[in-house]
Amino acid sequence: IGVHSTIGIVVTTDGSFGELKRQGYIGAEARTIEELKALGKPFIVLLNSAKPYSEETARLAGEMSKEYDVSVLPVNCEQLKKEDIYHILEKVLKEERYIHTLGVMYTAASLAMQHGEDMKKAMIAGILHDCGKFCPIDEQITLCNEYQLQLTKSELEIPALIHAKLGTYLAEHEYGITDQVILDAITYHTTGRP
Repeated sequence: IGVHSTIGIVVTTDGSFGELKRQGYIGAEARTIEELKALGKPFIVLLNSAKPYSEETARLAGEMSKEYDVSVLPVNCEQLKKEDIYHILEKVLKEERYIHTLGVMYTAASLAMQHGEDMKKAMIAGILHDCGKFCPIDEQITLCNEYQLQLTKSELEIPALIHAKLGTYLAEHEYGITDQVILDAITYHTTGRP
């Protein structure tokens, strides 16, 4: 988790799914939350529930949020929609990063529509374009070395460029993106390409 993740998502439950009751999850959930807090990376707790909008689930989420001092969002993981994903991102990302990311996603979609390109691919590239910025520059360089990503002289002289190369790697290996158009859009979003 310390090296290979950009944001953390802890999924726990109120016990409304499966055979295990709520008590069966508390120990593992508490340990995981404490580990993520110690790492200092952004994360959110999703409280998976068959009734995410019920008063009982909202009360439990509030209690957990107070106990752990983290954001706890009640959801039904089987029924997540695009808007739910945006809401999760809004909770876990800093406000300016969230606003910027959505703005880039919508701008990419608008440009794709105007130029007859695939809007879905543009939106995916837009939402992932800065996924390599989750850590400071020195960590980005360390990760690039670990992943055997060769950094150019220009990238080392202007380290703000490094996140694009790292982001492309993460998009492919962490988020499962295989479409070269999307990967290229992430790679070249800071420099353009000939």
